[in-house]
Amino acid sequence: MRRSEFGDFLERSLAILAREMPRSHARLCAAMRGRCVAFTVDGPPVLLSFAEGGSAVGPVAGAAPEIESALSKQTIFDLLDAEISLEEAVLSDRFLLRAPVRDLEVFFQALQLYLRGAVRCPSLPDLLEEYRRGDAAAAAAET
Repeated sequence: MRRSEFGDFLERSLAILAREMPRSHARLCAAMRGRCVAFTVDGPPVLLSFAEGGSAVGPVAGAAPEIESALSKQTIFDLLDAEISLEEAVLSDRFLLRAPVRDLEVFFQALQLYLRGAVRCPSLPDLLEEYRRGDAAAAAAET
């Protein structure tokens, strides 16, 4: 079964972050270690889990999401393009979150780490453009 377009984008963006901004990636993984997030982005949920060695996109044995989120592809673009802040996205119900308060606090900080690192990655604009065009999944299948 093919992973979703968002799952491919997420996995590739985390690999870019690890390669081009390793300190940001390490901080993200340390902050989220032991947690699993379910992202629902215009389709079926994608699981992202964090362990000692980093992150994994997709089903992980025994992983149950502590954090559930739902947002649109457009909201992702608006966040990455700094058209809307995380706070605005959540308060306007463009980014729905469900989790215990402590996990939400950690998740919010981790999202900020990801976004701050991602905008500094030279390769991310190309990946983001692929995702905008809708061919991130096709590009990932070729590599």
